[in-house]
Amino acid sequence: MRNNIIKITLTAVFLCLFIYPAKVKAEYIFLKDGKIIQGTIVSDGKDNITVRIKGKKKQIRRNNIIRIMYTELSMGKVYIQKRDGTSIIAYIVDEDRVSYTCRKELYSPEEFKLKRTDVLFVAERNPSGLAGEADTTSVKLTWFPPYDPVSNYNVYIRTGMHGKYEKTGQTSSKNISISGLKSNTEYYFIVKSVDRDGFESSPSNEIKITTKNILPFAPEDYFAGKKPDGNFHVKWEEGIDPDGKVTSYNLYKVLNFKTIQLASTSKKEHTVSGKESFDRVFIRSVDNLKDESGDSISIYFGPRPEINFAVMPFYAFPLSKLKETTDPHYGIAVRGGISNYFFTGLDLHIEASYVKFQGRKQYIFPEDSIESVMLVPVLLSIGYSFYPIRWIRISPAVYAGYCYIKNTYTNLDIINGGRTDLTSAGYDPVFGAGLSIRWDVSMFFFTVSGDYRYIAEKSGHIGYWTIGPAAGIKF
Repeated sequence: MRNNIIKITLTAVFLCLFIYPAKVKAEYIFLKDGKIIQGTIVSDGKDNITVRIKGKKKQIRRNNIIRIMYTELSMGKVYIQKRDGTSIIAYIVDEDRVSYTCRKELYSPEEFKLKRTDVLFVAERNPSGLAGEADTTSVKLTWFPPYDPVSNYNVYIRTGMHGKYEKTGQTSSKNISISGLKSNTEYYFIVKSVDRDGFESSPSNEIKITTKNILPFAPEDYFAGKKPDGNFHVKWEEGIDPDGKVTSYNLYKVLNFKTIQLASTSKKEHTVSGKESFDRVFIRSVDNLKDESGDSISIYFGPRPEINFAVMPFYAFPLSKLKETTDPHYGIAVRGGISNYFFTGLDLHIEASYVKFQGRKQYIFPEDSIESVMLVPVLLSIGYSFYPIRWIRISPAVYAGYCYIKNTYTNLDIINGGRTDLTSAGYDPVFGAGLSIRWDVSMFFFTVSGDYRYIAEKSGHIGYWTIGPAAGIKF
């Protein structure tokens, strides 16, 4: 039994070695005329060998061959420092335990040997340790310099495994950034040094770098609404991927400052159960590499919580006692507040405004001529907002606060012919009510509002109307 196993094993080895041609990788074949051929030996005969070179077969006679090397050969010049203090720049084309075989010219058959015992060290003349860091459309390369002085470095690039190397940059530093690349693409890089005589070295180590994927963009527009069954339906526009394809969408909810995935879908719509608890929902696009986009605009099933700030120029119409002494005039208001934070529709604002009414020239009591009445009310307001359509908000509100009042007038003493300029100032409570209509445009909004102000002045109540546009921003 044992003899039969040995026979079968020997027969298999014989078949592998002699019936099927061995495919041994021959790194380099040195010919007597100085040529060096790199290829793969597909058959090995007594007088000839057959080599596959770039897909084509070629026969080479054995008597034309100096040597065949099956190990990696550095094709660059090296710096050889001898123990006697002299140095040599040459190509090492072979070596053994005793000596190095060298050439002054790589493709010349003339060779000489150096004993290992005579050599202090051998230093490659090409850059080494090439490394790179990729971004989406650029790559930063670094490397170590060769032993001898360098004038500059040439950087070469090829796209994909079977591409052709092309020069892409030149630098005198030991690093370079290559830009203008395609994202999500495989590139190969090598670096060669150029010495002061203009000789370009053999390449450094080759590195493969894949540029990073550009993340897809989240859907920019959506529509969300509540269905009769209590569930919420969301539809959105298609996400965009600059270097790939959006294949699906992930929906997330935020509850108590925690983000939880709700669903994943390849459609552009989804129904969220009304039983879910959440503060808001957002969408992320997912590309063909499973990378996610950033968050979409937050989706609120109802008005979203916001902080807002607006500036409002207005036209003021005096009423009652104030109407008798002054004419209408322009003013300015600044308003900021929060909406929908404590419950949906609730608006809380603080407002400061300024208006200066000019005195009427035909005032019926000329002995007390009013020059101006300046009003600076500071108000807190509470209101409620509702949305008749998606981007339009109607907000009634009531106000309360204090108003700084400054009266400037002239007193004429008709009997004695004297004239006195006087001012009076004070703080009085102010109350009011108003209505605003707001149009939302992304994070900005435009408003038209009308308000009534009632000032409980000690000498008599006064009031005025305001109307005007406003422009603001919301967060």
